[in-house]
Amino acid sequence: MDIQVFIMHNLIDLLEQKHLVWRGRDKKTVADLAGFSSKSGYATLDEKLEGGLPQCGVVSLSSTCGIGELRLLIPTMLSKKRLHVFINPPGYLSAEFLHHQGFDLNLIFVINTKQKNDALWSAEQCLKSGACSTVLLWQNHIEVHQVKRLQLASENGACLQFLLRSTQRSNFSLPVTLSMELAPHHLGIETTITKRKGGWPLQAFTVDMSAYWPSLTQRPPDNLIPFPTVKASNS
Repeated sequence: MDIQVFIMHNLIDLLEQKHLVWRGRDKKTVADLAGFSSKSGYATLDEKLEGGLPQCGVVSLSSTCGIGELRLLIPTMLSKKRLHVFINPPGYLSAEFLHHQGFDLNLIFVINTKQKNDALWSAEQCLKSGACSTVLLWQNHIEVHQVKRLQLASENGACLQFLLRSTQRSNFSLPVTLSMELAPHHLGIETTITKRKGGWPLQAFTVDMSAYWPSLTQRPPDNLIPFPTVKASNS
């Protein structure tokens, strides 16, 4: 065996042992590879993720603000019993709303910063503290090395980081555990999985929120009759 081939083979084996390489033919489930075990509360999303959201790591959510992105996260957050930290939310959080959803307000912590680096520093400290279940950070512009620091802090503190950004196209892929693009849908949210650890990207599917939020979704009426269309003639 050529010495270079031998070294490369050993290097790949080492990376596999550290779970830094995933082979497409691997029969392990995504849950085994990436730790997806927190039920999202939405059956379709759990099925697509082969188990649910990750227990820790960085989850990137790209969407227009206010389409229901927080409603997507609430069931997962309610299943966790430590602090929930909101960093630089784009609006005021309603204590009454959170209370009626079942949150203990003593476990809600809001941080507003003036500088981008202060927000990143706050997120990192919260993630690795061991006192938090989830950290939600609203930040549009973030560098690869900054995401890596958040990822490491999340794993050390067994905390889940949600990175919420406006919909944008980037020339590079961030090293996150899971990345999803969200769009509004009359039944809830249209979701596209653009990246996930240990699995392939998935095309758009609908997360039905009508069971949780019937007043905020819209089902077509049963008696709706499609308007007839006239077929074009071949002449």
